[in-house]
Amino acid sequence: MRGTMALAIVLLLLLPLPGQAEEPVEVPIYEFPEIAPRYALWGGLWLADSEGSRRAGEYLFLENSVSLGGSLIAFPFPHRVHLELELENRKDYFTDLRYAYKDLVLFRAVSRGLWHNLENIRLVGTDVDVQDGAAQYGIMAVLGAARLRFKAPEFPQHIFLQGTWVDREGSRQQRFMGGTAYWYGEGSKKRVSQPRSINWQDQDIAVGANSHLGPVELEVLLSRWSFDPGEGAIMSALYNAVWGKRSEGVYPHNVIPELEGSSNTVKIHTSYTGRLVASLTLQKADRDNTTSGAEADDFLASASVRFMPHTRVSIALRYRHIQRDRENPQSLPDDYLGFDDFSAVSGIRNSISSRIDYLLLSARWRAARGVLLGLDASYRHTERSHAEEWELEDSSTERTVGAYARLRPAEGLQLRLKYQYMDTQEPAYNIRPDSAHKAALSVNYSPLQWLSAFASYAATWQDREHIHIETTSPPSGGEPQDREAFREQFACYVSLLPREDLDFSLGFSYWHNKVKQDIAYLDAYPTAILDEDVPYTDQARTYTASVGYRPLERLSIAAEASYTRAEAGFSATRDIDSYSEMKISETLLGLSATYRLPRATELSLSYQYRDFEDRLENPENPEVSDGIAQSILLRFTRRW
Repeated sequence: MRGTMALAIVLLLLLPLPGQAEEPVEVPIYEFPEIAPRYALWGGLWLADSEGSRRAGEYLFLENSVSLGGSLIAFPFPHRVHLELELENRKDYFTDLRYAYKDLVLFRAVSRGLWHNLENIRLVGTDVDVQDGAAQYGIMAVLGAARLRFKAPEFPQHIFLQGTWVDREGSRQQRFMGGTAYWYGEGSKKRVSQPRSINWQDQDIAVGANSHLGPVELEVLLSRWSFDPGEGAIMSALYNAVWGKRSEGVYPHNVIPELEGSSNTVKIHTSYTGRLVASLTLQKADRDNTTSGAEADDFLASASVRFMPHTRVSIALRYRHIQRDRENPQSLPDDYLGFDDFSAVSGIRNSISSRIDYLLLSARWRAARGVLLGLDASYRHTERSHAEEWELEDSSTERTVGAYARLRPAEGLQLRLKYQYMDTQEPAYNIRPDSAHKAALSVNYSPLQWLSAFASYAATWQDREHIHIETTSPPSGGEPQDREAFREQFACYVSLLPREDLDFSLGFSYWHNKVKQDIAYLDAYPTAILDEDVPYTDQARTYTASVGYRPLERLSIAAEASYTRAEAGFSATRDIDSYSEMKISETLLGLSATYRLPRATELSLSYQYRDFEDRLENPENPEVSDGIAQSILLRFTRRW
């Protein structure tokens, strides 16, 4: 497959281009206007401080730093250059470089650096081994993307090279079970926490070509992906002997695997103008876990056709076939990953391979001005291999039917309504429902130039009968029955502009999730204890407000405030509530001001106050503590 794709690229580049033999057409020479370059430089200070938990400033670098930045925009035709650099502090930055030569060469590279503070969760009790004490954790993440494109002169044919990368470096807490890490009597297990070094590199590089070939456009893309977990990929600990399972020794745990893969993709589509549009995508991808030896091969074939028999009517048909092949070693050898105490392991279950066929039929009808109606129906069938080893269904079938409408019943008023029903036969996993209903409504209302409002509501109802629990004998207390889930989201926003120099905005959002199902506890294997109709719920509310004011021609002031409160937890007969109970709130206050000085200079100040509070009633719970984080960014800017 890879050789075929490479050959396709070579042919695409070497085939004679349509129109090459024609006589050249004389085109008047265009004289580019002279545009003076524009520059901007700024410098300042980043001041930050925190008290208590750093979760209050989870994505803030909470140390003082110098801030620098600048930009350059130049048009020395036929060249075009755009450079932007913003170093907010030592850990948070943004860069953007763009260059173009006529329409023949186009290059862009973007990079974003972000600091993430991580929590050190304290373990309490008699069965703990805390090795990280008061260690502070954080990870520096760098996300980047680049693309270089070459175009054939006076013909729509391109060759391009593109890539994305994510680098993470720092440390985080690793929690795991020590001792025997197995049910083997009181005091045989130890909950352990210790630092873990992070040095991850994720890269995806691709090369491709595309061109208009008569009535169609063809694109070929070859990509290579890799993930390197660095030196801290393998952790180990001394484990006690467990009779009949292992001897005492040093064993690996929480291993982060090294991964690599590649994909070959061919895309072809007709012109997007006209009554009939068709497209076809073929992709072959492979991924390898070089640490464990597991392999994954995927094949995707996707085709779609859109037909417009009338300017007001559109009908689309899409088909997708996915073949997922998974293979893994059936055993692990002695001395696995270089650990002398590791004894050979056999009887590893096969990974699940699957074949998916998906069909979607949709239709749209613009019934009148301001009235758009739509219908869609889909069919999805999944066949699985080795499912019986995991006590899963060999196949599942999912059907959905939906309708939507976009209406403008009055000037300044827009409505969107949507409903979908889903039915699944033999779902594979307990969280997948037998049936589900989804409904959504959104409203945009702008009756006046100085007033606009938006509101949306969405809800999902799911039901599943006869959930499955893997035990060797029926659980005491009855057979597992069903699972019910309900989710809803609501958001509203109002914006006011009473004067040209004054604006207000208010917002509110609500999120609610509730699940009720039977839970089985394997306290004494193999007999499980059944807890019926256990409810779990979580909900969050957020209130926001902002104001902008320009008291003087040179002075602009803005302020914002938000308050979020979230709660979650189980209500079970067994003592598992503490594992999920959550009651937190977060307050954000922000103030910014900009004053424009003479000679294209300006002075700006931005201040943020964040307050994170644990609202659990148990004051002895140390896992989440309160925290306050504050930051100030002072900036002086000069433009030319």
